[in-house]
Amino acid sequence: MPGSIHSMSVGKLERFLETLDAAGVAEDDVDNLLAGNRVGRKLTNWWVDQLKKRRADEPIAALKINYSQSLAKMIAAGEFDRVSPGITEESFPIAPGPERVEATRLQFETSCTTGYVLTEMERRLLRPATLPELLAFARSGHQSVLPTIALGAAHRPNPVSYSFVCSLMFDETGSHLLLEADKNDWDPGVLFLAIRKYS
Repeated sequence: MPGSIHSMSVGKLERFLETLDAAGVAEDDVDNLLAGNRVGRKLTNWWVDQLKKRRADEPIAALKINYSQSLAKMIAAGEFDRVSPGITEESFPIAPGPERVEATRLQFETSCTTGYVLTEMERRLLRPATLPELLAFARSGHQSVLPTIALGAAHRPNPVSYSFVCSLMFDETGSHLLLEADKNDWDPGVLFLAIRKYS
C-alpha cells in the first residue's frame, strides 16, 4: 500500500484525498500517510484547505417554504419589529421554488464585489437565497447582529439606480427585514445566505 501511494500522480492523489475526506479520515492520519510522497506536503495542505471550506459550508438550517402563502403572510409569520416599506409583492414577486432546502451563510475576510460572491457560491455548488428562503431562515433561530443578505432577492427601482437586496438583522431593538443597496462593494461585516443546489 505505501509504495502505491507514494508513486501516485497529483490527480490520483487528489481523488484519493477526496475519498479519505468523505470517509471521515482525520487530518493527522492523512498527513502521516503522505509524509514520504514528494508532493504529499502540498496536497496535504490542499486537502486541509478544502476540508475547512467544506466544513464552513455545512448547512446550518433545513428550511421549509410554503409557496401557497402571499408575501404579506410570509412576512407576518416572521413577526419582525421593522420591515422596509419597499419590500412588497410588486417589487419582489414570488416565484414557486423548492419547498425544502438547506441553507448556509458565507462571510468573506475582505471586501468583495457581488460578482465575486456569486462566483464563489457557484464554485461551492451554492446559489443565492430568494426572499421566501430568507423569510424561512428568519424563523430558523439562527440570529446574527451582522446583516444576512439574500442576493437572490433583488430589485432595481429604475435603470439608473442601485439594485436593492433584502437582508435580515437582529439587534437589541428586535428583528428587522430591510433593504440594502447593492453598491457592488460588500465589506466583511455582512453574511450571505446561500442555498445548496442539490437540495
